[in-house]
Amino acid sequence: MTVKMPTYPAMSMTPAVTGSGIACHTSHRRVLLFLGIGLLVAIGAVAGIAALVAPAVAIYHCPPQCGSPPQGTPQDGLPVFAGADNSFTVEYYPESPDWHAGTDASGVTDERLTGAGGALRMFGTAAGGRTAQQVVTALVQQAYPNATQRYQLTNAMVGYQLGYGEVDEIIPQSSDGSYQPQSLVVMASVKGDVALVGEAIGPYQPWDPDTGPWDGHPSGVAMAVAGDLDQLINSFSWAGDPAR
Repeated sequence: MTVKMPTYPAMSMTPAVTGSGIACHTSHRRVLLFLGIGLLVAIGAVAGIAALVAPAVAIYHCPPQCGSPPQGTPQDGLPVFAGADNSFTVEYYPESPDWHAGTDASGVTDERLTGAGGALRMFGTAAGGRTAQQVVTALVQQAYPNATQRYQLTNAMVGYQLGYGEVDEIIPQSSDGSYQPQSLVVMASVKGDVALVGEAIGPYQPWDPDTGPWDGHPSGVAMAVAGDLDQLINSFSWAGDPAR
């Protein structure tokens, strides 16, 4: 007897592909793009917070906007000279073993008694419509007709007011024919037709890198007393200026 075997549909050996069997992944370029965007957002947030928290800083373009002079009580306690018409005030070095001080109606003179010597002169005068440079030029020509200008001072200030200044050389003649070169610094500023002037004159001191003066730092002025004027020149104040 013949036995008939049942037949079955042919079966494929290729596995079925379903939706859940597809492997998904994000490209490296997209990952880097997302990271970059996130980093930029974080940086922007930090910068924004810092801008809101940081105090506002005044920005000056000097000159002509050079800010305001410091406010507060002077620490040196120097005496103050007031002009006869109270149009200005200025500090000066009082009488001491180092200084001889003298005053007149227009200002004050300080003569240095130690070191290389020299003298300071701080005073006020009518500007008469002149600029600070014209005031300085006229004063130098009148008091020191043989002075030779070495250079002009950049952004010179007197009493925290932008003005003009120059450094000159003077060779005074003596009765015996000897001479010693002198340096002269003259600075002035004008406000309300009142010119305030600071002068320093003293022996020319060539700079030496080994012996100084000025602790070995070079100086274009080459005069020790010029440093003393620097300590006083912005103590000038015109009538009506705010207290410092």
